[in-house]
Amino acid sequence: MSFKKNFAQTGLTHAIVFVFGFAMSILNARFLGPEGVGILVLLELLKAFSINISDLGFGRSLRYYSANGEIHFLILKKIIVQVGILLGFIVVLISLLLKNLPLDVWNEIDNLLYLAYLPTIFCLVLVNYYRHLLHGQLQITAVNISQILERVFYIILFLAFVWLFDLGLFGAVISLTISTFLLLLMLFLKARKYSLEFERSHSQNLKKSLKLIWGYGKWTYFSTFINYFVEKLPVFLLKSFGSTFAVIGYFSKAQGLANYPRIAAVPFSGLLFSYNAGSNIDSAITRTDTMCRLTFWAINILFITLGLFIKPIITILYGKEFLPAAEFFFYLYPSVIFYIQTLYLTSFLGARGLNKKNFMVKMRSFPFIVVLIYFLIKYLGGIGTAISISATFAILWFQYAIVYFKLSNSSFKRVLLLYKSDIALIYSLLLKLKSKLKTRN
Repeated sequence: MSFKKNFAQTGLTHAIVFVFGFAMSILNARFLGPEGVGILVLLELLKAFSINISDLGFGRSLRYYSANGEIHFLILKKIIVQVGILLGFIVVLISLLLKNLPLDVWNEIDNLLYLAYLPTIFCLVLVNYYRHLLHGQLQITAVNISQILERVFYIILFLAFVWLFDLGLFGAVISLTISTFLLLLMLFLKARKYSLEFERSHSQNLKKSLKLIWGYGKWTYFSTFINYFVEKLPVFLLKSFGSTFAVIGYFSKAQGLANYPRIAAVPFSGLLFSYNAGSNIDSAITRTDTMCRLTFWAINILFITLGLFIKPIITILYGKEFLPAAEFFFYLYPSVIFYIQTLYLTSFLGARGLNKKNFMVKMRSFPFIVVLIYFLIKYLGGIGTAISISATFAILWFQYAIVYFKLSNSSFKRVLLLYKSDIALIYSLLLKLKSKLKTRN
């Protein structure tokens, strides 16, 4: 399949995943209530923590070496099976230890619920690896289908166990566990079938291949892990300072609504990376500046619109019992603006081959951010959590902006203020859209 068709298919997949994810969010809220949603958020936090620990930079590396053929496909598949299973067991053991540590994050979750969720973590370690492996072989359709089925499986099982059999939160956890196992089975069978196309004889050494994979992926791993830690630390601390599961549930719904613009920004940043990597630096700078400006104003307009109707929106989607979530919404606004801006600036740096610089900026800001998060949440509770996430991305954005300005001779004005050319571009796009709609009618 051509690049354009794969690009269009991936865009459609993201749209479908967004719709199913939105439906899942509403179902969770309506059937489980604030406390149930809060417990699920903490379990998802555990899952993300485990995936980030176990990735070891292998995800990006598997995709890279699968794509360029430098490491034989069957060696990569063997690495997934051997290393993936080992790491899966390790993160399950770490999860069991975390349950019994005096962190007061997962301690209060029912033991049966917690144990029922652990197979989800094990399976997702392998799912993550298989997706990268198949993506590198341009089996984009299989990866896209797996992303859709992940949501479809969960919704069907959720309706069966929670609505039909009335198993409540335990039914939701069982739904996640079974749907993740089905997803792993699908990807395993696809990789097994696809591997039949490869020659069985090869002379590559497993140990050397692992060294290559680690060498390529280590900076991405360190950077991604810091990203996860900084972004999720506020929720860890919110719970450990004594907040109830219900407060976690309220906060997660506010953050979920605030973060919807980020979903579209991720594929856009990937597109920006590809174009910037293949063009001269002047074109890359112009493109990055324009994306930053347009995004800044688009998100401002979106947030003002959402903010005017935030209470009715929450009531319609999640029910009146989630109205306290509105309290957190506006404090999260800067986090979305600066997260997306940072995404575009780091895409520019990555496209210029400066992955290590990306990591060093995060590392330099890390100690100050952790201290700031700690005191904001300790003294301001849930509101402090929202403020701390916004402050984190504001600090990171400022650091990346300084690095970007030195490399590009750009400025705050060029990444924040609209130009006449931007307005003309938006106007021309609207005219084209209007013309297409008229043609179809």
